[in-house]
Amino acid sequence: MNVKYLFLAVLLGVAAATAQVGGTGTIQGTVTDPSGAVVTGASVTATNVATGVETARKTTDAGFFVLPLLPAGEYTVTVKATGFQVQTQAHVIVEALANVGVNPKLELGASTQTITVEEQATILKTDDVALGSSVDNRVYDSLPLAMNGAARDPSAFAGLASGVSNYSTQAAGPSTGSYNGGQTYQNEVYIEGLPLTSAGTESDTRNLAFGVSVEAVDQFQVETAGAKAMYEGQGVSNYVFKSGTNQFHGGVFEYFRNTDFDARGFFALTTPIEHQNEFGASIGGPIKKNKLFFYGNYDGYRFISATPPGFQTIPTAAERTGDFGAFPQVIYDPTSATGTAVRTPFPNNAIPGFRISKISQSFQSYLPDPTNSGIQNNYLATLPNKVNNDSTTNKVDYNLTDKHRLFALFSTGKYANPIVGSLTPITTSTLPVPYTDGRGVIEYATLAQIHDSYIITPSLVNQFSVSLSRLFIPLTSNTAAGNYPSKAGLTGLPPGIASTGFPDISFSGNNAPVSWLGTNSHAFNEAQNTVDVQNNLLWIRGKHNITFGFQYQTLQDNENTPLTGTQAGFTFSNNETANFNSTGTLISTTGLGYAGFLLGTVDSSVVTQNSVAETGGRYKTYAGYVQDDMKVSQRLTVNLGLRWNIWSPFTEVNNVMSFFNPTLANPLAGNIPGALQICG
Repeated sequence: MNVKYLFLAVLLGVAAATAQVGGTGTIQGTVTDPSGAVVTGASVTATNVATGVETARKTTDAGFFVLPLLPAGEYTVTVKATGFQVQTQAHVIVEALANVGVNPKLELGASTQTITVEEQATILKTDDVALGSSVDNRVYDSLPLAMNGAARDPSAFAGLASGVSNYSTQAAGPSTGSYNGGQTYQNEVYIEGLPLTSAGTESDTRNLAFGVSVEAVDQFQVETAGAKAMYEGQGVSNYVFKSGTNQFHGGVFEYFRNTDFDARGFFALTTPIEHQNEFGASIGGPIKKNKLFFYGNYDGYRFISATPPGFQTIPTAAERTGDFGAFPQVIYDPTSATGTAVRTPFPNNAIPGFRISKISQSFQSYLPDPTNSGIQNNYLATLPNKVNNDSTTNKVDYNLTDKHRLFALFSTGKYANPIVGSLTPITTSTLPVPYTDGRGVIEYATLAQIHDSYIITPSLVNQFSVSLSRLFIPLTSNTAAGNYPSKAGLTGLPPGIASTGFPDISFSGNNAPVSWLGTNSHAFNEAQNTVDVQNNLLWIRGKHNITFGFQYQTLQDNENTPLTGTQAGFTFSNNETANFNSTGTLISTTGLGYAGFLLGTVDSSVVTQNSVAETGGRYKTYAGYVQDDMKVSQRLTVNLGLRWNIWSPFTEVNNVMSFFNPTLANPLAGNIPGALQICG
């Protein structure tokens, strides 16, 4: 359990504060007459310029009004009261999470007379303690946002906000940053006011990066300090998607980068291949004017490049036949002596053909030819690097009545990188399949939300929201379906990927070639699911604007490794073909690891069989909060917020995980404290 915060802020300003919920904004203020006295019962209406949707409230006994749950956009505010001229304030810009202060001062006169204020109302936040910034889509279009092995990331601009440092984006991973000097992964990402909590990685942004186009984001906000009680995390970022309007709007776009436009490096002989294209289209408009609107977007990204070229060592053509005459090391016949006796070298430093393992011959048969005649650094290694990303973002807004509004959104995307090769070809294999230390990566990002707002009374509004987010990451071995062991005649391996995939083969010792495959080539699946349910009750009374809220989350982190185990692993060193001196000490300057491979003399081997192949982590969180923004006077606002978080213990859905509990009595040790406890 955790009491998140309780804060009191005394602010001098021109507007009262309000709690923003559901990723929306608010217009509020106090209506006065020419003498400065408050006007009670005045009708205040905000009309969305783009959609024509009206939101109306009456001022309280304190002359105070709040127009909550306003979608981001431009509004016209109209104030009517008996005995006063109608006053209209145009060009009121509302951003999500923003509190816009409008304090009309009415003039005496007939209600048939109208005063229109054309100057844009200030959106300077002088009314609460939140610190941060906001970026809308016009800034997206104006500032450069590079494609970097992945489509443009909507979260990339968060690093420009004041108080955010060490912000980085990854082509196939979450963005990270520090808010006000705090630790990374301590922040929360919100979509339309609902948290995008990840059970695997806090503040994971991949649902945005892979599933949402930059073109579909209307605006986003970053709050680095002083967030309201309905938000959690050391820092908060919130993203609002575009909506349809009363006019049809659409467009097509393409951003591209091509090798033909790149300059060759000073020392490079050629220009590295790099082709990037991001393209798409969007359309939005009315289904029924002033009532029902839609917006849809598609974004596609294609990337064609290669890993940085670098020389690696592969067996020479003569070496593959058993001829090691070009090597300075002498290879010895391991069958020529027993124990620690001195061994006999192979004649001419060559292994006879009949001694070479048929299995080894098969495994080496897929090797490329060397690119030079050396015995070291004799192959210029590089791998193709291709990325495809497709996403779609859709949103529907429906104003059922003046009191009842709904909106729903859905986004989905697929990031695919069929071969992820190492970026350090000197140390790990970037040879072609089946030897590469790389695997196929696919990441599916899905998000769905429904928001329902209902005006119970003029002073009581309820908003109910539900969200589902899912990130599915199947990582696949590029050799799993190749049946390489059976083609080579290798038997006795357990069924599954060990008996079908190309094994991990590593070489060590003198003049060893680069090892084949590695841990980065292994298959692995992960699925993260989060369901959010949130309800906020807004109550306006006198000078108080109060929000009572509750949030429930259920989170899943499911991980899967191959049921029958990992790929088989074999190591070969110079020991098997090295010699011993008369005292039985190994002479490390003799023998070759690849000679041991050709002989089939394995130094060590391993197959990891998983007794538990799939685990399903389960978490639940509960939060209750209350936010009271009280306008004490025209120049004094008090913000009070209280949040109570409850995080339930971790459980495993099938009770297949355990941990050491130092206080649990161990029945096998005379009930001495200290035993394994099931995470169930």
